[in-house]
Amino acid sequence: MKLVKINNRRLNLYFTHKELLDEKINIDKMLIDEQVCNTYINDIISILNNEIHLSLEKERLIFQIFPLVEGDLLVSVTKKDEQTDEFVYKFEDIEEIFFVFDNFFASFSGFSSIFTYNKNYYLVLCECSDEEKNFLWILKEFGTKSLLNKGFLDIYGKCLMRDNAVETTFKYFLRG
Repeated sequence: MKLVKINNRRLNLYFTHKELLDEKINIDKMLIDEQVCNTYINDIISILNNEIHLSLEKERLIFQIFPLVEGDLLVSVTKKDEQTDEFVYKFEDIEEIFFVFDNFFASFSGFSSIFTYNKNYYLVLCECSDEEKNFLWILKEFGTKSLLNKGFLDIYGKCLMRDNAVETTFKYFLRG
């Protein structure tokens, strides 16, 4: 593992393919299984706290995971900024996203995008108002909170609708 401190709020961890194999870590499973990812990330935090004396457990952290060439892995760890306003949910069927929009998000005012990656659909919501944040629990009823982020989906996924998915869905697929 190689640690690169970017600034006081962010550090990057690089893992070689061999290190991942030695630890029996499956990158694909890590990206889709929140429990596997959380277990592994908690192990990383423990190592960092013990070896480098960083006190990360008390901070709210955001993890971004990026597969690199030849099976290597980059984990970017950032202290959560209260201004961060990105929510990503995974759905098995795009119709589930349309159902949520039709029944709960008719007046959504933030940015919304829909991506597809590994045969799943991802809804990315940004710049939600405080009132809209109160309704995000509804997404957990129909989808699952994802560990992927918009940056990852921009690179590895396919964007179906960018920044105005709610409006586009209503215009072309729902109440036209």
